[in-house]
Amino acid sequence: MNFKILVFLVSSIIAGSSLADELTIQEKINQLNQATIETIGVSLHALSYLIDASEYSYMPLRYLQKSGDIEYVKELEKAGYVRMVIHDELPYADTEEKRQKQVQIIPLYTGVEIQRGMLALKNNN
Repeated sequence: MNFKILVFLVSSIIAGSSLADELTIQEKINQLNQATIETIGVSLHALSYLIDASEYSYMPLRYLQKSGDIEYVKELEKAGYVRMVIHDELPYADTEEKRQKQVQIIPLYTGVEIQRGMLALKNNN
């Protein structure tokens, strides 16, 4: 699976001590972002939304639009990792947020596989 390639690339970039002297942190992040795009088809920022995706969690649509992060969710959806559902109000809530549009980011099969891989990587460290 492409996830194994991603793990290898991340390990290579982080472990490359000779690169540590030559590259700034931002350059390393840019390399890692590019490697993520090439291997799994989404950016690191989009990947952060995939990690937290769950059929039980909701995010305010207004926040995602104002921050521009809705584009990262769309990036995940286009890659086939999640399905985005916009609700007119938050189900089962009695707060002010209930009346705001909410985004549900539901991981699909491949998205769940990436989540599992990330969890395994986290637990191995």
